[in-house]
Amino acid sequence: MRWVQGCLRSLATLPENIEALGDAGFTFRRGDVNDLQRMLTLLLSDSALRENIGRRAQARICREYLWEGVAKEMDAVYSSLFERSRRMPAVKKKAAGKAA
Repeated sequence: MRWVQGCLRSLATLPENIEALGDAGFTFRRGDVNDLQRMLTLLLSDSALRENIGRRAQARICREYLWEGVAKEMDAVYSSLFERSRRMPAVKKKAAGKAA
C-alpha cells in the first residue's frame, strides 16, 4: 500500500474504503464531482493537515496491515481454535460418563 510511503489517501465513500481508512484519510461521496473537488481543495490548501494525516496513515498501516502483525494475529486465532478443539472431546467424554 502506498500509505506506508506517506502518501495521503482520499477515497470514495464505499464501506471497504471507510474501514481501511479509519481515521487516517479522507473520503468523498462516490460519483460526486463537487464533493471530490471540495476534498481536493481542502487537502491542497492545508499542508499541516496533509502532514498530520500522513503520519496517522503510516501508524495505522504499521499497526493494522503489515504482514508480520497480520500473521501473528492469524496465528493467535488458529491457536485458540486448535486449543478449543482439543478440549472438546474431553467435555464430550465427561458428559457421556455422567449420562451412564
